[in-house]
Formats: sequence, structure tokens, C-alpha cells
Amino acid sequence: MQQNFEDRRRFPRYEVNIFLRSIDLNSTREIQCNTHDISSNGIGLSGNRSFPAGTSLDIWLHMPDNGEQIHTKGKVVWSSMIGPDRFRSGIELANADLKPIPLVLRTIRMRAKYYG
Repeated sequence: MQQNFEDRRRFPRYEVNIFLRSIDLNSTREIQCNTHDISSNGIGLSGNRSFPAGTSLDIWLHMPDNGEQIHTKGKVVWSSMIGPDRFRSGIELANADLKPIPLVLRTIRMRAKYYG
């Protein structure tokens, strides 16, 4: 069944898989998951835990090329189950300062280095 969905995003999203860890600032629970996509003002997460909408997060992206940890903060806008023990969440970043294109290029170069 296909749903009618109007994409109202103002910033382009780039599909990229980057490991990250985040801390739920309400409960101080640490969660490890992966990005599904990123933009300059948001991150789509994919993992085995869900976040309630409105949850504030500290987020560290772990870059695969050099191990750099890029820190940002965000708030959960939505979360939904996509399969058994699999969830997707949309995170709005507190500061729209994430540079998605360099992150995507770094990830692609790293993948090409190991699989190319």
C-alpha cells in the first residue's frame, strides 16, 4: 500500500551509513545506531531502539575514515517501527551547521578504499 506523502524538507538529504552514539538527555541512556540519511539540519537514524518525539539528544558521529567524532545536538521529531526490533527516527539538529556533503564524500572514499 503506497501512502501519499508530500516531502516538505527544505534541505536535501544524502543517504549514508555512519555509526553514531547518542545520549538521551532526559534519561541519560546511551544508544548506538547508524545514520540512514543526513542533511545540514537533520539526521535520519536507523537502529534497534526508538526515541519518543521531543527527546533531546547529544550525538557523536564516528567517521570511518579517521575515527573523528563529530558532535552535534538534536531533537527527535518522529520515530516509527520499520520491522521487528528495527526503528527509524528523524532528528532535527539544534544548529544547522552540519556539513553533509563532506561527510558523505569521506564515507564514500573510505568505502572505495576497502571495497574498490
